Amino acid sequence: MRRIGFWLWLGCCPVASLAGVPEGLALAMRLAPYADAEQDTGARVREALADALGRAGCFAEAREMAMGITNYRRGLALGRVALHAAEAGDRGTAEALVADVGAAASAEGEWRRSRIEAYRAAVLASLGRYAEAEGILG
Repeated sequence: MRRIGFWLWLGCCPVASLAGVPEGLALAMRLAPYADAEQDTGARVREALADALGRAGCFAEAREMAMGITNYRRGLALGRVALHAAEAGDRGTAEALVADVGAAASAEGEWRRSRIEAYRAAVLASLGRYAEAEGILG
């Protein structure tokens, strides 16, 4: 933990150097011979890395990692990163990420959209925007 604090103090995040890893891991972890399973594995890896970067406070790197996801998991990853930013007190970053989460949710089908919107509502509630969060949840 001390080492992570040192890197954050320097203003860089060593985990960001893992940006090219998900595609390689997806190829190495073939779950099925289908392209969509391979793509989903890469998306899951990117989602996990974005979450880890968000927890470490590397919000820009986490957003970049999440934006590399090409399916509905982009919205889930952005939602988690936004929640980490809100919990860390970085209101400006959380607000910007909420807009990204909304855009990702609008591009998805109903059941996927509701999963993404749940994160959006949680972030809005964390930011004190309760009426908006309640409007999303219905």
